[in-house]
Amino acid sequence: MTAHDHPLTSLDPALRAQLATLIGLSDPQLECALNDARSPEGYHRYELPKGNGKVRVIHAPSDALKLAQRLTLDRLLSRVPVSPFAHGFALGKSIITNARVHASTARAVLNLDLQDAFPSVSERHVRKLFEWRVGPLLKVSLPTLSQAERGALYDALTTLCTRDGSLPQGAPTSGYLLNLACARLDRMIFGLALRSGLPQVRYSRYADDLTITSSAPIPPEFHLSVIRAVTQSGFKVNPHKLHSYSDAHRAIVICGIRLYRGGLALPGATLKRYRALFNDVASTPSEQVDETRRGEVMGVLGYLRHIYPSCPAPLVKPLNRVINAHPSWLKLPRDRDDKGTYRSFTYADLQAMNTTPTGGPR
Repeated sequence: MTAHDHPLTSLDPALRAQLATLIGLSDPQLECALNDARSPEGYHRYELPKGNGKVRVIHAPSDALKLAQRLTLDRLLSRVPVSPFAHGFALGKSIITNARVHASTARAVLNLDLQDAFPSVSERHVRKLFEWRVGPLLKVSLPTLSQAERGALYDALTTLCTRDGSLPQGAPTSGYLLNLACARLDRMIFGLALRSGLPQVRYSRYADDLTITSSAPIPPEFHLSVIRAVTQSGFKVNPHKLHSYSDAHRAIVICGIRLYRGGLALPGATLKRYRALFNDVASTPSEQVDETRRGEVMGVLGYLRHIYPSCPAPLVKPLNRVINAHPSWLKLPRDRDDKGTYRSFTYADLQAMNTTPTGGPR
């Protein structure tokens, strides 16, 4: 057992000041973040309901710790390239780019989830990632540091980004570090796909969700090879989320997005949920629609505009109701037909919208 098996207990003030400057914090801010990272009160635990009736446990960092993690992500981690197969927590990638990898060729799919992906990445592994992947940046940015001093900075960064010996789900840095930790897994599965002989085989990963597609059925032997690769990479397959089927049996859906005629669409159940949202908001007086609800509407519209060139038919009427009920905060192009409704708009003038959705309303 080495010193790196345990969280950092101290950091030389001069080194701490250099690290603070490197990531864009004041020395007191970094000291506060490090203290929070070591403290049981540094994270707030809460639960989010999942579609299967279970809950997802989130550990939200304190404000000071969250700022330090965000700057570590922006100033250091984001400068390290991730696997080209990673579409979650990656700049310019999204749940939509993940599905588009497979849109034109997929006739059969193998989809699996990594079980407890974030807790599976240990503190020791995170420390190695900082040394191996961020280390070259530190050598350029702080060239006068000794090897021991750089090691102390790797320890400090590891402390900032881990909780109870692993990655916490909820920290801004965890998604990017998961991508770096999955680099070997991505290489192994891509290699298996290339050697499989499957026609038009494609592989992508959205966070802990792995997808392999082909234009021909995927044999059980390939499933076993993928499962072995996951295990050899230090992860486990969630046995309840392993699915394999072809489009002859049902529509192929990847992370909630349906592959349809070489393009993308949304399942009927998702459109039904969005229709209910629009109808509910349209029936609510403007003064009672709070910022959270407005953000939900705009988030749905932002998601839709990256999948559909114009409003999908089931949503035209309810969206028109929203537009006419709330013109003060929801502004859309004035492209009316002779009945005074918005039959065909392109979302081009939607305001306050994220142009690259990372996950989309699910």
